[in-house]
Amino acid sequence: MIRYICRAWHRYTMDRFLTTLPPDKRGMLQILTYEELFATRELSPSHMIFTDFDRLSPFELEIAASVAQSLHETHPDARVLNHPARFLQRHELLELLWSRGLNPFRSARLDLPLPELRFPVFLRREGDARGPETGLLQTPDELHASIAGLRDRGIPLRGRLAVEYCDCRDAEGLYRKYGAFRVGAQILPQHIQISRDWIVKSRFKQVTPAHVAEEEAYVRDNPHREALLGIMDLGGADFGRIDYAVLGGRIVVFEINSNPSFPGPDRQDARQDRRSIVRGRLIDALSAVDTPLAKDNPIEIRLPRRFSHDLCPPAPFQDIGRALWGYPLARRVAERVARVMKARESKGR
Repeated sequence: MIRYICRAWHRYTMDRFLTTLPPDKRGMLQILTYEELFATRELSPSHMIFTDFDRLSPFELEIAASVAQSLHETHPDARVLNHPARFLQRHELLELLWSRGLNPFRSARLDLPLPELRFPVFLRREGDARGPETGLLQTPDELHASIAGLRDRGIPLRGRLAVEYCDCRDAEGLYRKYGAFRVGAQILPQHIQISRDWIVKSRFKQVTPAHVAEEEAYVRDNPHREALLGIMDLGGADFGRIDYAVLGGRIVVFEINSNPSFPGPDRQDARQDRRSIVRGRLIDALSAVDTPLAKDNPIEIRLPRRFSHDLCPPAPFQDIGRALWGYPLARRVAERVARVMKARESKGR
């Protein structure tokens, strides 16, 4: 079995895909939310896919990493896709690729001193997939005015980026954004989104036969497989979707989404054949991950010692969780014991 670990309010991405599984594959994949994970102390063994790192607090990320490590130590044959301690989030990935000359643009955090940037730039949140918050800012003055505007509106700079714009238009003025899944060692092309707008978030309303043929050839031929595997290895991503363009024959990476949208039930349109192929390949790739495990002893969920100060209880327990988890009582007892032990140590010196 494979556990797909995500935030409860973002499980819809995989829920939709699960409805398309054939009957003999429906036990292969099980969604486990982080809220459920943080409320348990042991799990039956399984392969694990970790996602939604941009939606975790630093402390929650630490717990997720400890679960992955515990699984590795107790069940070395279990697969961990996207180890939480190794997966690079948006800014770290973009900076690494830029520093190695693999990407022509960089990003910068707004709450830190800004490096020298190439204009135009745009502002966006670091931890979501909603796209730019501004248009293209052409000068440093426009950038600083936009930052000042955020402050004036009481919007925090933390978690926001300035990103250099990369002009990836073709000779016809069209932007192409490619999307390809990774599942373990396999790269599975999903789609090409085409737009005249630099924010490529949706396809043309009228899809031409030429676009359909181009997309089908991309899915069939998998032309960027080796390059994408290398980039995702650098980013610590064993699972997810990489969104990118091609400029002068080179890959230009925008992001790696650990919890992307997956093909759902078929709808009748010009792209239905391509979606059916992608869905079948995803099922096959996940089946290859789901190998039998040698042992069935449970996985212990080890929490850092001060978990009660940092971890919010899962939603169902927020009203009674403090009592059930021993929140203030356990904390007071632990702090009292710590003071007593410290006093004894002082007397013994």
